[in-house]
Amino acid sequence: MKNWLRGKAADFVRDVLLSHLAKERGIFQSEELERLLNIHNEGQRDFSTQIWAVAFFELWCEHWLDHSALALRDTSQNTVLGIPAISR
Repeated sequence: MKNWLRGKAADFVRDVLLSHLAKERGIFQSEELERLLNIHNEGQRDFSTQIWAVAFFELWCEHWLDHSALALRDTSQNTVLGIPAISR
């Protein structure tokens, strides 16, 4: 897995972990994730297990939290589950 995360999957994983959504979510420190990715990609250490776990979790969040929240929101009616949304 370490070679795959350093090769074919490197850009995808970096995009997922350092995306605007991931940073906005604030679960992980993006600077630390970037440092971990750099160390791994340079071959200094093998962080493939940690990178895979965090990337999988972030993709889970995008699918189940972000996607679900968008599905619940009815933009045509400006409601969430039939309840009027608060205007900002």
